[in-house]
Amino acid sequence: MAPQAPMPHICLGVAFEALGQYGPAADCARRAIALGADHPHVWRNLGIALQKAGRMDEAIAALRTALSKDPADRESSIALGIALLLDGRMEEGWHHYGKYRTQAGYKDFHGFHGRFWRGQPLAGAELQVFAEQGLGDTLQFSRFLPPLLERDDLKAAPRRLRFRVQPELLALFQASFPAIIVEPRTAPPPPPDGWQCPLLALPGLERMALDRLPPAPYLRPPEAALRRWQDRLPPIPGQKRLGLVWTGNPRNPTNPLRSVPLAPLAALLTGLTGWRIHSLQPGQGQAFRQAFPQGIDPSDAFHDFAETAACIAQLDACVTVDTAVAHLAGALGKRLYLLLPFAPPDWRWQRLRADSPWYGATTLIRQPAPGDWDTPLADLARHLRQG
Repeated sequence: MAPQAPMPHICLGVAFEALGQYGPAADCARRAIALGADHPHVWRNLGIALQKAGRMDEAIAALRTALSKDPADRESSIALGIALLLDGRMEEGWHHYGKYRTQAGYKDFHGFHGRFWRGQPLAGAELQVFAEQGLGDTLQFSRFLPPLLERDDLKAAPRRLRFRVQPELLALFQASFPAIIVEPRTAPPPPPDGWQCPLLALPGLERMALDRLPPAPYLRPPEAALRRWQDRLPPIPGQKRLGLVWTGNPRNPTNPLRSVPLAPLAALLTGLTGWRIHSLQPGQGQAFRQAFPQGIDPSDAFHDFAETAACIAQLDACVTVDTAVAHLAGALGKRLYLLLPFAPPDWRWQRLRADSPWYGATTLIRQPAPGDWDTPLADLARHLRQG
């Protein structure tokens, strides 16, 4: 490698980051900058590597430098927003993070054809809030819908508020928010004089801080589903019920990092007395039955999240990795033990803390180093033995 040429250092840094070696990735970006590659994308590479290494002050400074060199750079703004949110700086974080909505094709993809609502009076028009990201994001941020009904222009006419969601969530949200019209994503846009707002824009519009979040629980399963699952999972004398999710969507590129190997997890949980393990992991029935011969796998009945929620309501606690089911359990107010990878840290769980301002009944159990699941599993065992 030519030692005085910046491009090889840039490429090597990208390779280090892909391998999860964030310190060397940052060193390569710094070297490239020192050799003359004083460009926004190199500063952005540096900031992202530093963020993933947990060096937040340096990361935010590097990302601010990237944005100062090109204020119109959407990717640097989004990366800065994520770093600020991860660091708990919510108001400024929402501002920068929301720049992803300027991407080409965003409006067409989400069926955005109305007027963008930014908190102004509705003047008698409809407001349609639409889910724009994954299932977990919709579950987490739906908490911001009920406060909208406290606005004077919606308090008198709550049915002017519409919520457009993924079909898997439709029945759950219809039961949870009966005052709001909840409809599928395929619903038509509002009338020409109506307003539309992305769901994840609401906390920024409300200038929401972590100490003022609408609290959980804020979701509830349909009554009919609750009755079905009460019959299907009656109490077990002398035992508590524990729901389990050990992996996420395999199409997610970070899934190998966030997934917990099933064998050591099963060895830990089967060694605990007083807990019966229930799989909340659709499509993994054979692996679950091999790991937990005495376990219960009700996941074949999870045709939507209303059924999953009604099942979780019968459990005493859940253990999950960072997936939509974690947000579902948290939004239901269920005791949750959430196993988190060392990096890349998701901004909503912040850094270092063991609790979550989003879900009061949640305990965050983190890897202390990349690849180390033994330590968090030992912590999990301690928590379960205590309660």
